[in-house]
Amino acid sequence: RGGRPVRAGRVELSRAISEIDGVREQVHQEAVLDVLRDRIGTGKGTGGLAATLEALADGRVATLVVKPGYAAVGTRCPGCGHLGLGARPCPRCGSITELVDDVVEAAIDRALAQDATVEFCTSPGLDDLGGVGAVDRF
Repeated sequence: RGGRPVRAGRVELSRAISEIDGVREQVHQEAVLDVLRDRIGTGKGTGGLAATLEALADGRVATLVVKPGYAAVGTRCPGCGHLGLGARPCPRCGSITELVDDVVEAAIDRALAQDATVEFCTSPGLDDLGGVGAVDRF
């Protein structure tokens, strides 16, 4: 609107774009976390690893929300593939489960195999939900 053109070099433009991208990502993550909290409040989402693994086992997960770097030891059933936190035998089929070094990574793989979206969220608000959660498909 009749303002003067702004002159900036490549370094300044790159820095400004990076700042904008950072703010955009932060806003996106907060929106994802808001949806997750709302869905948990209505019973259509989960917070915490145990409940989220159960939602994956049921095929209910539309969006898996994970804190980057979050890892946990867990179990995988060689019979049915159920992921858990130490149930031996498997609560689904009765087979003896095997230890998994990082059940969160296995959960991410499972979510992607089920065509769920995986969102990595650095917001401290996700810590309040146990570092991982899921928005149900239905």
